[in-house]
Amino acid sequence: MIINGYRVSMLESRPYIDRTKRVQKRAKTVTGNGDFAYNPRYETREFTFTAYEEVKITSDDITLDLDGYRYYGEIIDFESELVNKNIHRRKYRYTCLLQPFKYEIATNTVTTIGSTANTTSTTVTLTGRGEIEAEPVLTVYATKTEEFTILRDGAEFLKFKSCPGLLIIDCRTHKLNVYDANGVVRNDLLLSDFPTLSRTDADFTVPAGVRLDILPNWRSR
Repeated sequence: MIINGYRVSMLESRPYIDRTKRVQKRAKTVTGNGDFAYNPRYETREFTFTAYEEVKITSDDITLDLDGYRYYGEIIDFESELVNKNIHRRKYRYTCLLQPFKYEIATNTVTTIGSTANTTSTTVTLTGRGEIEAEPVLTVYATKTEEFTILRDGAEFLKFKSCPGLLIIDCRTHKLNVYDANGVVRNDLLLSDFPTLSRTDADFTVPAGVRLDILPNWRSR
């Protein structure tokens, strides 16, 4: 198991528990092409593990890698117990509250479609995965002063007013924003909604002179 990049050898663990308890997250509105208001209620999962080593965590917010999946959450309880006085050995127990989704690690790779050097459009099939719609991070490379559209199965997927060379479109909940190469928010350039990715296969088409990188963030319950 890896927590925030720190490998931990577990002595014991308690399985995930789908809880009826819900954690209310504060509403947050992010301005893009219109207002996107989110007020989700997460069905949290509780995970407890015990180790002989203290996990080096500087924040309550954690990423937890286990059995090929990544989880996001927070530490809600911590206990320390002295188990051997002679060598001052302690046992540490952590209780985490995890968000409801688990994200595939090995398959979360970038798919590149098209090239800024291409003189014709490019179509690539993206194989869907996971159990629910994914919230990708998309990177568009292009130098265009006019509107252009990227298609999914022949329909609009992304539409832009222009592109100054590079745009990053973060479609994750609470992170909905478009950034340029300098990290400046450029939501004004996006003329479509922030998209999600379907679990099923889809054909993506980019116009000439455009490259699209898709980091899918495939997820399951």
